[in-house]
Amino acid sequence: MSGAVPDPTAPLTPSGNLRRRQAFSKVTEYAATGAAVAAVAVLAIVIYTVVARGIGAISLDFIFTAEPTGVGPALLGTVEIVAIATVIAMPFGVLIALFLTEYSSNRFAGPIRLTLDLMNGLPSIIVASSSSA
Repeated sequence: MSGAVPDPTAPLTPSGNLRRRQAFSKVTEYAATGAAVAAVAVLAIVIYTVVARGIGAISLDFIFTAEPTGVGPALLGTVEIVAIATVIAMPFGVLIALFLTEYSSNRFAGPIRLTLDLMNGLPSIIVASSSSA
């Protein structure tokens, strides 16, 4: 086989394949930027529509009235659920964090860390629907 060994310090010269990849990269970059701009524009339109149509309905009576038109009971129920869930979950979270920090070389730390990483990647709606089934 005859062939010169390429000089690793020599600058790279674009070939036909490199030019094609650069062009594809630019097209993809512009398409992604356009999609992001379109998504932000749609979001702005939705936010504007919700604010423009809903600003007249917001009042203290709407928030604190217990009638069917008010959201007071729903807000209070949400606060209660979040408080109860925090009281239940906080000790477990702190104890698991302390365990993983202090005993990271323990043989149980690996499976716990793996389980936490897997749970971190799952949407809460999936976890809640699979645990209630």
